Amino acid sequence: MKTLDEQFTLYVEELVLGPMEPGLKPLFNRGTRILRSFVRGKDAYIDLSSEALLPEAGIPDFPTARDIFKKNVCTNFRNIAKIYLYIEGVEVFGGDAPRNAQVQTEKR
Repeated sequence: MKTLDEQFTLYVEELVLGPMEPGLKPLFNRGTRILRSFVRGKDAYIDLSSEALLPEAGIPDFPTARDIFKKNVCTNFRNIAKIYLYIEGVEVFGGDAPRNAQVQTEKR
């Protein structure tokens, strides 16, 4: 049996990965990664890579994606009272993306 942290991390990774169904779109840019995620008491902490801020055709803007993401997590983990969402270690407040977060892209 998996621990709560393992179950939570697995769920969050799947949510960030997005749907596999043709025609459905992910919440965040396809390059978004989970840097850290864990649960402490009734609080959940999720740190996403800066790619979550990159726009991509067909995906919602960041505030909308964030709200849908949080709603999905709270619906599936009813023991969680509060979610702290971070981008590259900078907490995301309200409807605003972090002002000092730098979006870095890899050169290929």
